Amino acid sequence: MLKWIPLVWANLTSRPLRTGLTIVSVAASFTLFGLLESFRYSLDSFGDDYSNALVVQSRNVGLPYSHVTRLLAMPGIESACGYLVGFVELPGRKRVMLQAVPDRDVFTANPGISAAPETLGRWHGDRLAALIDADLAAETGWKTGDRVMLPAANRALKFRRADGVNALEVVIAGVFSATNALAAGRLLVRYDYVRDVLGSDRAGLEYIAVRFSPELDVDAMRTRIDAAFENSEAQVKTYSARALLRSSYATFREASRVSVLVLAISFATLLLIAGSVLIQAQRERSRDLAVIQALGVMRIRVLGMLLGEAAIMVLPAAMLGLTAATSLMPYLPAEVRKLSGSSLPMHTIITALLLALGLSVVISIVPGLRMWRMPVAAGLARE
Repeated sequence: MLKWIPLVWANLTSRPLRTGLTIVSVAASFTLFGLLESFRYSLDSFGDDYSNALVVQSRNVGLPYSHVTRLLAMPGIESACGYLVGFVELPGRKRVMLQAVPDRDVFTANPGISAAPETLGRWHGDRLAALIDADLAAETGWKTGDRVMLPAANRALKFRRADGVNALEVVIAGVFSATNALAAGRLLVRYDYVRDVLGSDRAGLEYIAVRFSPELDVDAMRTRIDAAFENSEAQVKTYSARALLRSSYATFREASRVSVLVLAISFATLLLIAGSVLIQAQRERSRDLAVIQALGVMRIRVLGMLLGEAAIMVLPAAMLGLTAATSLMPYLPAEVRKLSGSSLPMHTIITALLLALGLSVVISIVPGLRMWRMPVAAGLARE
C-alpha cells in the first residue's frame, strides 16, 4: 500500500491552492470543534467527581465544629471537612473568598485537590500556612515563603489580632491545583489558626463537605443527616454537591445546547466542501484511474487509494485544528476556563479523531462509486 503514497501525494499537489484551502477549512472546523466540544463535555461531566458528596449547611446560624465529629461517626460517611468562609481585600480593592479548612480533611473530602509534596509539608507544618491557586499567584506575584497580610473586606469577618489590626497574616505554603476549581476556591488557610484569631464563638462553619460510600443513595443520606441534627440548636439542610455545582453553571448549560447545533452546521458545511473537492478531483483524474485499472490494478485497491487521499487531507488538518484549539484555550473567558481547563479533554481528542476518520470515509463514497461504476473503456475515452 505504501507504493501508492507518491501517486496520492501527486494527486493532492496537482491543485495546491484547492488542496490548501480545503485543508484550512478542515483545520478551522476542527478548531471550532475542539473549543465547543470541550466546553460542552466539561459542562455535561461537571460535578461528576462529586456524585458521592454532600454539602451540609445551617438553616440560620454558623455550624459548630462538633457537627463534623458527629458526621464522621455516622455509618457510611467516609470523610467530612468544615469550611469557614470569609472575604479579604487584595490590592486594587479586589475581594477574594478565603476558606479556612482543617489541614488534612480538605484533601480527603476533595480528592481532586493536589499539591507538591514539599508544599503539603509546609501546609501541614505551619498554622499560618496558606495555599493559593495558580491564577491568584500570577495576579498577586506571591511566591512560596512570602508573609502576606490579608485585610478583611468591608462587611466581612473581623479578625481580632492582638495588635488591633483587622487583617489575617499568612505565609504562602505554595500553589495547589484542583480538578474542580469551583469547589476548591482560590485561597485556603488553616482553620485552627483562623479560629484562634476570630475567637471560638465566632468561628462557626459556613458549610461541611461530606463524602459518603458510593454504594449508598444520595437522597437517603441527605434525609439521614437532616434527621440526625433535627433537634440540634444548629439545624442543618443537606444538598447534593453535584447538583449545587451544576446549578452554578445553569446558564452555560443552556448555551452548550446551541454549541451542538453550531458544530452540526459546521461539519455539514465541511462535508459539502471536502466532498466537492474530492468529486472534482476524481472527475479530473478519471482517465488516470482507468489507466491504472487497465494495467491490472483491482478496483478495490483504487478505492483504497481514494480513501487514503481523503485521510491524508483530513487527518493532519484535524490534528492541526485541535492544536490551534489548545493554543486558544488560555484566551477564553475566565468562567469558561474554569470548566474547560488549559487543555482539551481526552474525550474531545478521541471524538475528533473518530470524526476525522468518519469524514474521510464519507467524502470518499461518491467519488469511489463514480470510479467503481465507470467502465474502463469509458474512462480511457474521457478527456
